[in-house]
This record gives sequence, C-alpha cells and structure tokens, in this order.
Amino acid sequence: MQVIGAGLPRTGTSSLQIALEKLLGGSCYHMKELVFKGDGKHVEMFLKAKRGEASAGEWKEFFEAGGYTACVDYPTSFFYEELATAFPKAKVVLTVRDPVGWGASVRNTVLKGFLNGQTFPTNLLLALTGGRGKHKVCTCLKPDVASVMHDLAKIYSYIRTGRG
Repeated sequence: MQVIGAGLPRTGTSSLQIALEKLLGGSCYHMKELVFKGDGKHVEMFLKAKRGEASAGEWKEFFEAGGYTACVDYPTSFFYEELATAFPKAKVVLTVRDPVGWGASVRNTVLKGFLNGQTFPTNLLLALTGGRGKHKVCTCLKPDVASVMHDLAKIYSYIRTGRG
C-alpha cells in the first residue's frame, strides 16, 4: 500500500483512483470494488474493521491479495488511521471539496440513491438482483450504510446550518 485516501465520498475520489492507478501501476481500492467485485471476504473485512477487530496483518493480507497499491473513498477512507498504522510508509491524501457543493452532491446522489433506489449504483444493484435487499453488499452492509448515510446527513446539516 503506497497511498491511503482519507477524503469523504464525492470529493474527487474516482478521479484520484484513476490517477493513482496510472501513477503507481497497480489497482486502487474504491467503493466500486466493493459494489462490483466484492465478495463475502470484502464485506467481512469491513464489518470486522467497523467492530475494531481488524489487525494490521489482516489489512495487509486483504490489500495484497487483491493487488491493491492504493485505496480511496468509502469504506476505506473511514479507516485511514488504522490503515496508516498498518502501512506506515504509505502517504495519506485528503481530498476536499467546497462544503456546499459537497453537500448538494451527496444529497443528489448517495443519499437519494439509498433512500429511493433510483440512482447509480443502487438502481443497478436492484436491476441486477431483481429487487430490494437481495444483493450481498446491500444485505451485509445495510446497517453500516444506514449509519454512514446518517453521518453524512448530519455533516450536510451542519454545513448548511452551522449546528449539528
């Protein structure tokens, strides 16, 4: 692991992923990996990390097995401190965005997608699985996704109003 992205979703992480893959010559883990390639091992790893049970050795094994040289976006960005401990030589990159623009982007994509299932990638998951909650990522991470969306909504509310 050479680069760890610490930025929130919707802060240019897809562009950063493409750049890092070109610059480093390896794969960069992004939420898309979990959604489109993630198997039970991916889901298990992040649930274990959420419980605070993922060791540095397990992080190394997880990323090395996938050939990843970098990671950005959710869910890895929420574990940037643990990853920096596991990979002490890695550079940590924080992507940022204008708070108002970021809030609008989250509201119009991520939040909307999870609330009504009509935007990418939620609509694609529903189309592929034939309905709500049948995709392994949705069913396994649903509590985590809900808590993340709640946290993002609180951040957006704070940005708009100046209070939590």
